[in-house]
Amino acid sequence: MICKHCNKEINLNYYITVRDRLIETSRCFECDFWVNMVRADRLPANDARFIVTPEYQHYRIGDSQSKVAAHRGSYGRTFIVTWLDTTRMAVKTNDLWSQGEIPERHRHRFTPNGSPKEAPLKRRQTHAT
Repeated sequence: MICKHCNKEINLNYYITVRDRLIETSRCFECDFWVNMVRADRLPANDARFIVTPEYQHYRIGDSQSKVAAHRGSYGRTFIVTWLDTTRMAVKTNDLWSQGEIPERHRHRFTPNGSPKEAPLKRRQTHAT
């Protein structure tokens, strides 16, 4: 079976629910992933959960309430997301997940909207004795 988006052979060695979806949609796993990511990105314009950088890196801001850094995206490091639309306020998060670089053949589906930058570490104040 060949993927209708990239013309590559579709690997069907996945769980039955994934395999059935790949067969039903005639998509390989990679194309299915990015087509579904486009659907998730099409939320209200003020929804700041999805970020596409000008370099076509894709990120999602999680909603973890975990106090354990290892349970949050980017191991709980703090990021500041600035938007290409300068009317939007920057967002600070310690739960940023990367989906990776959007393949060239899927970039036309996405519009760059912002960039995350790691926030500088706060230094602890030391008191002279």
